[in-house]
Amino acid sequence: MCSSSGTLGVVAGLDTPGKVDITDVKAEDVPKDGVRIETTQAQDVSITGNATQAQADYASGKAQYNMYSNNCKDAAVTAVTANTGISVPNADTPRPAPWFENLKENQDKVENPELPMDED
Repeated sequence: MCSSSGTLGVVAGLDTPGKVDITDVKAEDVPKDGVRIETTQAQDVSITGNATQAQADYASGKAQYNMYSNNCKDAAVTAVTANTGISVPNADTPRPAPWFENLKENQDKVENPELPMDED
């Protein structure tokens, strides 16, 4: 979803220019090892708007990539959670792969109060 354009600054923990790429994935096309979060249409609109805003902020230089405090994982979590009411487990790691593994293992902890409650 995002990348930085410099390596020295990244390793040193300095803010550096970055970018956000957006890829549309249909529900039926989620990879088998992926995570699908059920959302409402209104949440889909918010998530799209959040991702588009992040893309614009990085392109304009308003937002800067930081490996430790504003990284790819942060961009993804913010896109899904800002103004949506959705809560996802957010492992304390800047690395996307371990965070994603944690999300897959804890998918049952994703909270979305906008969806009807399951009745057992």
